[in-house]
Amino acid sequence: MNFLHFRGKRRPFEVRFWEKVAIKENGCWLWIGAVDARGYGAILKDGKIQKAHRLSYEIAHGPAGDLLVLHRCDNPPCVNPQHLFAGTDADNMADMRAKGRANTPRGESVKAAKLTERDIWEMRHMWENGISTRKIAAYFPVNHSTVYNIVSGKKWAHVTGERM
Repeated sequence: MNFLHFRGKRRPFEVRFWEKVAIKENGCWLWIGAVDARGYGAILKDGKIQKAHRLSYEIAHGPAGDLLVLHRCDNPPCVNPQHLFAGTDADNMADMRAKGRANTPRGESVKAAKLTERDIWEMRHMWENGISTRKIAAYFPVNHSTVYNIVSGKKWAHVTGERM
């Protein structure tokens, strides 16, 4: 049956979907239809605009349910079902960190940071020498619970190793 001519009827969804896909040598199947602000493909299905990569996953593997559909290739317009997998938000964040895309500022990089790494080393040194969190807090001036979280490793845990 020729799906290109339907005499006034809307063409089947899968025909509309696959005509908006360009297969590339790198293995990605790029969405060449509409995209959202972040570069993810978008298409109208059942009266709603839906993400193309999610629909591609569902065509190949079935519904993802409440799970997200993630990219192994980190290429937002890619709809190759072999490059897609279902996962939770935690899986998505772990995948992002594993691929080095997490650029969340920490420590001195945080604009509102009141302390430096040198301060953290000094606090830990003072704590190891028996000075109370309240006295350390008064010296720096921060809250004593902040000092406790720092010396116990709950905050600024990325500052490790030998003192600067």
